[in-house]
Amino acid sequence: MVVRRPSSGDRHLDLLKWGLLPFWTTDPAKFQRPINARAETVMSPGMFKDAFTSRRCIVPASAFYEWRKTDGRKQPFAFARGDGQPVALAGLWESFRWPSGEVTRTFAIITTAANEMMLSIHDRMPAVLEPEDWPVWFRGQAEDAAALLHPAREGVLKLWPVS
Repeated sequence: MVVRRPSSGDRHLDLLKWGLLPFWTTDPAKFQRPINARAETVMSPGMFKDAFTSRRCIVPASAFYEWRKTDGRKQPFAFARGDGQPVALAGLWESFRWPSGEVTRTFAIITTAANEMMLSIHDRMPAVLEPEDWPVWFRGQAEDAAALLHPAREGVLKLWPVS
């Protein structure tokens, strides 16, 4: 599920598929569908620029997960907001129209460098948006939205090991 603002202007909670399939794809069966986009390059010419410019979304989640490799095995960790609210992950979405006319909507999460807490687990993390940033994320210019793509402030997230 993502919160997006299609051309109608109203925010919608919609079910989209994870793994971006750009509208311009010529062979979707062979296209590698990325689940993440790097904040550092999201505005560069290429796969993500058009979507970032006009099709940004928020991916609400109760938590997200990363794995740390220790002694040859992977230990998963959950990350959630310390205040108990859902995490708002920065994302972008696309609509792909098949020859049959059917439309598939897809999304990718935007990642950034890790904050200090995350660094003990992984060197990247999803960009977490604060509620006061949502209007800029949905309606602002791409440059203003790009300024929101930074590591979560220390203390916003908590982590714990999971099985």
